[in-house]
Amino acid sequence: MNELSELFSEIKDGGKIVLEHGREYHVYSSDLSAQENAAIAIKNKKNIVIDGGGSALKIHGAFSAFAFTNCKNITVKNLTADFEEEDGEEKTQSPAPAALFENCENIALIGVRFRRFQGSGAVARGVKNVKYVKSECLLKAGDGKHCEGYFRFEDCRGTAKIEGCVVRASGANGDFAGVRGEKKCNLEVKNCYVTENAGRGVYYAAGGKAKIEGNTFARTG
Repeated sequence: MNELSELFSEIKDGGKIVLEHGREYHVYSSDLSAQENAAIAIKNKKNIVIDGGGSALKIHGAFSAFAFTNCKNITVKNLTADFEEEDGEEKTQSPAPAALFENCENIALIGVRFRRFQGSGAVARGVKNVKYVKSECLLKAGDGKHCEGYFRFEDCRGTAKIEGCVVRASGANGDFAGVRGEKKCNLEVKNCYVTENAGRGVYYAAGGKAKIEGNTFARTG
């Protein structure tokens, strides 16, 4: 367990954590317990705010930057998750998404940046009400080899909202936004920008309605 793991292991309902401005927090596979697959893993909590304060998580390994399970009213903001390429090694082949939310309610990512990941971007499964605002997925050539989507919603309910988000994917596969499931989940995609993506813009296959407006999808598949 490293300093970051210890910090988040002590968080209580209603808690707020503000990381040190401009600092880099390096997390390695050896820092994680056998039950974890994320640098920040939180379960069964509510009313939590994580303010990255402009800091960065440096991910060294095939795991997610953060994962929330059975949580309610969670906000993550002002944070970069950078998936590092080790010297002399191939890029991390990570089937794990950059961020994962499972069986949660009221999730918000605001000003969060994901860089150089190999799996999918932010994935919500079984979540009621989730929004991604002014967040980014930034990939270089050769990244995103296992990407199935940048902002994914699976069996979600309520509203899935993406506003002011950016994807620069350098030809990687994966839809910008994808909603799948049998439950009613309304999708809103507004004022987003996507370029150099080999996948589709928006894929919607769920009960509910999709509202797509003011977006730019340049050079998608």
